[in-house]
Amino acid sequence: MVGEWKERVQQETERVTTNLIRAGERKHVLTVHSDIMYNNIYTMSPRELTALRLTPELLEAMRAYKDREGLPITAQVEKAVVEWLRKRGVVVKKAERKRVAARKRP
Repeated sequence: MVGEWKERVQQETERVTTNLIRAGERKHVLTVHSDIMYNNIYTMSPRELTALRLTPELLEAMRAYKDREGLPITAQVEKAVVEWLRKRGVVVKKAERKRVAARKRP
């Protein structure tokens, strides 16, 4: 049963990925995730994969903050970089997000 379900999710993920590539939305392909709880396929806001080297002490402090406040390390880094750029007079544009049509209720 679980094997069949995993195969179905994999097929749906491949279908969505193929449709994104055909639609010219290649940047969204890496952000396709399957939501196991609701059995949905959805895309997240486009992000680029970035590698950072942080000191163990800084990373440990960020993990502690995540445990205490619930803010993921990626979000902590993003907020810090945006604030650093803002202080230096660089404007960071917000990503344009497509609105999803409201679901029709039965």
